[in-house]
Amino acid sequence: MNKMTKVIIPIMLLSLMSACSQQVQEKELSEHFMDNQSKFERLSNLSCTLLNNDFKAMQYAVGDYDNRESKAKTNEQIKDYKFKWANLNKYGAQFENNLKEIDKLLVDLDVDEILIRELSGECRLYIDVWSIWMTGEGQEMGYLFNPETIYEYDPEIHSKSNRDLKTQIDFTLPLSSGWYVGYSNTP
Repeated sequence: MNKMTKVIIPIMLLSLMSACSQQVQEKELSEHFMDNQSKFERLSNLSCTLLNNDFKAMQYAVGDYDNRESKAKTNEQIKDYKFKWANLNKYGAQFENNLKEIDKLLVDLDVDEILIRELSGECRLYIDVWSIWMTGEGQEMGYLFNPETIYEYDPEIHSKSNRDLKTQIDFTLPLSSGWYVGYSNTP
């Protein structure tokens, strides 16, 4: 091993270990939801109204509205069923106001982005809180609104100290108003 490799590998391992130790778990996410339930409800209402247009999916990150002009130039290859920033003007002032409010809610909730999509005729939302993936294996935890599949939550199996990371694990912990905490482990 060369000198550079001896330095880089430990730094990467420390970074990974630090990221793993920073993973917020379902209890903290549930508490955060309960403390901010009205904001989550407003976020789901606003986000789902955006789908009443000619697209079926949109990924919105904090600051996207402020960067709309540069985003309009870069997303011309996006599939037809996804939102295109170049078409923003055709949706009207209320649509833009909703985007601004969604941006503020995401900041208030201390999350970076939201995936908004219509699936099986229903509005579904996903907010990634943390995820670790490498070569198709990994874990993720986030907030789900109106998930397509509900997986039972059993603390005897699903709490962090009881998880067997060598097996596929999925759960959706119900919160309120159609919101859930979702977790998936793919070995």
